[in-house]
Amino acid sequence: QLSTKDTSTESFQLSTPEVKSVPVKPPAKHNRSPILDVAMKPQRDDHRHSAIAKHELRSAPESKIHITVSSSVDKSHRHSELSSLVMELQAQLREKEEDMKVLQRRHDREAKEKDEHIKKMSKENHRLEREKWELLKRARDAAER
Repeated sequence: QLSTKDTSTESFQLSTPEVKSVPVKPPAKHNRSPILDVAMKPQRDDHRHSAIAKHELRSAPESKIHITVSSSVDKSHRHSELSSLVMELQAQLREKEEDMKVLQRRHDREAKEKDEHIKKMSKENHRLEREKWELLKRARDAAER
C-alpha cells in the first residue's frame, strides 16, 4: 500500500518497516535549458575567453564603423560596376538592333528582287507558251492546205 502526506515537500509513506519515508523535492521551476546549465559551468580557459570577449566588445564600434564604411564602398563599387555593365549591354543592344535592321533591309530587298525575277520569268514563260501555240497553229493550218 502506498500513501502520501501533504507537507512542503512531498514524502511517500511506505508500509514496509525498513523505510518509513522518502522525501521527494518538486522539480525546480526555471526556464533555463540543461544545455545552458552545462554551458554556464566554468571552464579552464574562461578567463582567457572573457578577456578576448571584452576586447571584442571594446573594438566592436570601430569594427562596425569599418564594416559600414567598407560595405558602403562595396555598394558604390558594385553600383558603378553594374551601371558600366548596363551601359555596355545597352551599347551592344543598339549594335545588334542596327545589325538586325541592316539584315531586315537586305532580306526585304532580296525578297523584292526575287519577286520581280519571278514575275519576269512568268511573263517570259507566258510569252514563250503563246509563241509555241501560234507556231503549232500555223503548222496545223499549213498542213491542212
